[in-house]
Amino acid sequence: MKQNTIEYLKQSQGRYSKYLFEQEKAPATIRLYTKYVKDLAHFLEYELKVGMFDKSHIVLFRQNMEERYVPGTINTAISALNSFFKYNHWDYLKLRKLKLQHVSSVENGLSIAEYNRLLVFAKQRNEKMYYIIRTIAGSGIRVGELKYITVEAINEGTARVVNKGKIRNVLLKSSLCTLLMRYCKKHGITHGTIFRGSSSNKSISREYICRKLKDIGGPAGIPCSKLFTHNLRHLFAQQFIDKHNDITALADILGHTSIETTRIYTRTSNAEKRAKIEDVDL
Repeated sequence: MKQNTIEYLKQSQGRYSKYLFEQEKAPATIRLYTKYVKDLAHFLEYELKVGMFDKSHIVLFRQNMEERYVPGTINTAISALNSFFKYNHWDYLKLRKLKLQHVSSVENGLSIAEYNRLLVFAKQRNEKMYYIIRTIAGSGIRVGELKYITVEAINEGTARVVNKGKIRNVLLKSSLCTLLMRYCKKHGITHGTIFRGSSSNKSISREYICRKLKDIGGPAGIPCSKLFTHNLRHLFAQQFIDKHNDITALADILGHTSIETTRIYTRTSNAEKRAKIEDVDL
């Protein structure tokens, strides 16, 4: 069987998924990468209706994506497909990523006023979410790292976080530890992960947190476009830079390998830039 056939492509999907698992890729990464491979197979079989394919067919798939997705999503898909092509020794099929324009401003970020308003409404409507919001914004962790905020961690003032194949120690400020100790005492939480799902001992789900954040933020008058958990991490980063102006330390705290990744969190909105310009007395 020739390898550049639709049949072989479809048969290799399962092996590729296993390969990603053995490479210790995160479950979310495996799901995303295999999704784009399946999308390619579907496009070749049902849109182009071909039995065999070459580079020209792959380019047509990218053009099809360009009509439906934003550039960042397209580049993610290209990374997934290039990884799949490399696995199958189809290097000649690899695609070039799109060149993205550098964005110097960040819009739709939470302001301090909006954050404080979010806390007021969370405290009234969902106590657990109030403490979750305080924890993410007060430590800069990702929502998926919330499971590492344990009773043991707040007692020591340090959470050991494992993410993307890396281990880092997240220092927890004393005021946050005191706040969480009070929450644990109130709810009889004596060990392990603090924020658990209602029907199990597992950590609370990302889906629940994202849904409740919108449920709370809407009545608080915060635009839906601002109501995602990564904005809490972004707010932490902005506040850290404003107070300390130390991007190297921030990169270490956030768990970034590259400083360039950290710079994303330090960009300001156009409104903030305008306020600074107005402050220049010339």
